[in-house]
Amino acid sequence: MGPCSDSLLIDQLRSYLENKRYLVVIDDVWTKLAWETIQCALPKNANTSRIIMTTRINSLGQFCSTSDEGFMYQMKPLSRSDSENLFLKRIFCGKDKFPVQLEGIKNEILEKCDGLPLAIVTLASLLAAKPRTKEEWERALNSISYMHEKDSGLEVMDKILSLSYNELPHHMRNCLLHLGTFPEDHEIYKDILVWRWIAEGFVAEKQGYTLEQAAESYFYEFINRNLIQPITLVPRYGMCAVEEGCRVHDIVLNFLISRSVEENFVTLLDSQGLPSSDRRIRRLSVWYNPIHSMAVFRGTMDLSHLRSISICNVNAEGWAMPTVFDLPVLRVLDLEEYNDLRVVDPDGLWILFHLRYLRFGGAIGLMLPAQIGNLQYLQTLDLSGAKATQLPKSIVQLKRLVCLVGYQLIMPDGFGNMESLQELGNLDGCKCSISFGEDLALLSKLRVLRVTFMWGSTGDPRTRKESLLSALCKLGGNCLRCVYIYDNVGGGDCLADSWCPPPGRLQKFIHISKHVRFPKWITSSLCDLTYLDILVQKMEREHLRILEDLPAICSLYIDVKQVANDGLIISRGAFPSLIYFQFYNIEGPGLIFEGGMRKLEWLRLGLDADKARSTYGSVEIGIGKLPSVKSIGLTVRLISEGEHDLMEREVKSVINGQVQMLPNCPGVAIGFSRRSRLACRERGREEYATGQSIGLCEAPPVSQGLNVIQIPVPERPVHTFITHHMVSRPFVGERSDPKKEIT
Repeated sequence: MGPCSDSLLIDQLRSYLENKRYLVVIDDVWTKLAWETIQCALPKNANTSRIIMTTRINSLGQFCSTSDEGFMYQMKPLSRSDSENLFLKRIFCGKDKFPVQLEGIKNEILEKCDGLPLAIVTLASLLAAKPRTKEEWERALNSISYMHEKDSGLEVMDKILSLSYNELPHHMRNCLLHLGTFPEDHEIYKDILVWRWIAEGFVAEKQGYTLEQAAESYFYEFINRNLIQPITLVPRYGMCAVEEGCRVHDIVLNFLISRSVEENFVTLLDSQGLPSSDRRIRRLSVWYNPIHSMAVFRGTMDLSHLRSISICNVNAEGWAMPTVFDLPVLRVLDLEEYNDLRVVDPDGLWILFHLRYLRFGGAIGLMLPAQIGNLQYLQTLDLSGAKATQLPKSIVQLKRLVCLVGYQLIMPDGFGNMESLQELGNLDGCKCSISFGEDLALLSKLRVLRVTFMWGSTGDPRTRKESLLSALCKLGGNCLRCVYIYDNVGGGDCLADSWCPPPGRLQKFIHISKHVRFPKWITSSLCDLTYLDILVQKMEREHLRILEDLPAICSLYIDVKQVANDGLIISRGAFPSLIYFQFYNIEGPGLIFEGGMRKLEWLRLGLDADKARSTYGSVEIGIGKLPSVKSIGLTVRLISEGEHDLMEREVKSVINGQVQMLPNCPGVAIGFSRRSRLACRERGREEYATGQSIGLCEAPPVSQGLNVIQIPVPERPVHTFITHHMVSRPFVGERSDPKKEIT
């Protein structure tokens, strides 16, 4: 169903709220017209309803609260003390002593920021990257010193953002302005940004770096300068690992849009009307607005100079894309969140000779044309939202293609000729040629590889996995950095044992499958490995020692069927770089902490309480020895004793006591997976009769047996954590900023 008109939506809201008592919160209103339109949808009644509206514009706040019942609350700026603490924390990270010679200039800078948190952090982020000299700080102060005393907060921010923008190199300015092509509050994937910037020609070559690495450095530099906000996002390729992304603060976005209009960098078709006809349109971004976009697609705008076009959630009824003959120099075609094939004629794409970047964020059922091989300059082909799996044979002619991503792609024979590929996947390992590894091994520049093996797709999975392993052995010594393997077929031990020589430059490895032996190729010599996610049949103490010695590991997710008979103990001084740790051993005693892990912030554990007590003597697992932890989630399996379960009370008491010892007052939540003692006895009799080892019965599914118990921790809210198999996995990028947790 297409979007409602404003009048229809207003009528529907009024009808729904007419006789109800309601509380409506409207965030960030910018214009009087917007407020007047919103008011039309909110009926006045005698039910003591309330409306809360926020705005950054003082005069608009006064306008909205003119009624007798209206009240305007003026947000107070930060105090001088809080402003100074925020400023110093961002520049010096609380470690270095503040230079005496900068004391006076610091006070002047804080006075100009006027207690605005975003202004303080943005300016501090700029100064953090500069030499700590009085001359540099005075230069920054002089850039904003001409502001009048009565400038509004928005004007203060505009001056500070202008300073940050002007400090950037020219090519990085273009990358920052490009962020203004996305709608407000839009979640932007890092890899989409990186390949878009490359296709637009914004990324400068840097000795010793690929263009992708250079573009990633821009992304992290924008985060360090507080120009974008880092977030973690759900995966786009059917894999388990979350992905890095960002969001642009609406004040920063407003600045970027304003600067883009001034420089004619991009033409936006949003709610602001059509652009002037005398402007040369180089980049076009269409946001949710079919009315204005129809002017484009009916030929009333000159698109002969158009280099890129982005379309996001525009209803296609009544219009279609301009013909390819009207787009002679188009380099980028990005269809974001779009499911209607009428927006583009796939069979006409091959005429776009200059195309560098082609993405389908929707268009389910898309079939690529056989002539796709004619796009000889194409660098990125993103089919992640199109569900197009079978690729035409001509795709192997794309010798400049660097990034080919989608969902369960079936590659034709000969794709090893695509010599420029750096990122590929995810491949359907069961439907590609049985010897697809021979082509894969020829891709000497490959950095990122994703492969999926789905149950029921083939009768010969082992041969295909051996073909993949052979390719990995040849690629591991080249550029390979990230490998994702999702396997629900089983029999993956060959991938765990035989990677030779080991991939010395590997940074990220994910192997989601049935539990396999601990990989022999994982040794402390993997100096670049920062992210590891595997399922292991049995983990011995020597395996844990290997993981402890990995020098760069930041994120570690281990699902273990069995542990050593005498349990596992994390030693003092272990895991010096680890930030995110999950160890799931719901059928065993789990592990305990002696110390170490000084940087650990995020912890998820799964264990059997009875086995933990019998192995370690108690359920006290040593959480109180983790000084930096901020978020804790436990899944504990136990035999239920009914309403007054002694083991459950013991676990809660012990964990609560350990948490009280921690300085950060972490958020804590515990999930209990219960079975009745009678059911466990019955299973024990069956195992004894069949010669199997006696053990506790399996934990029931979440819907049948998981009960959540929250442990109150002083001065910090407890977050709900409900899971049987933990899959919430943050991603750590190449930067120091903390990541948010995916939920």
